[in-house]
Amino acid sequence: MDIAEFICEQFLQRIQYAALLLGNPHKNFVLQLLDIWGADNRLKRLDVYFPKGALGSYRHWDIVESRLRTFSLMVPVHFHEVPEPSEAPSGQ
Repeated sequence: MDIAEFICEQFLQRIQYAALLLGNPHKNFVLQLLDIWGADNRLKRLDVYFPKGALGSYRHWDIVESRLRTFSLMVPVHFHEVPEPSEAPSGQ
């Protein structure tokens, strides 16, 4: 499903701060979002959260990471490595 089918592209382009929580990065979702933001955006910051050890371990992570790093030439993108959900301390 295309993200623009349930969230208007113009709304996505007006977002100023966004966070992507990439448990298992779905390449098409991220690339569609970056295409929408590449056409026009008002982003001041994009935070990308990914599981510890994810770099290179997911099938399409290298493509997703490459596009995000290219996008960071236009918008500040901050990468955050977070523990796997099973590694989170109890009570969280």
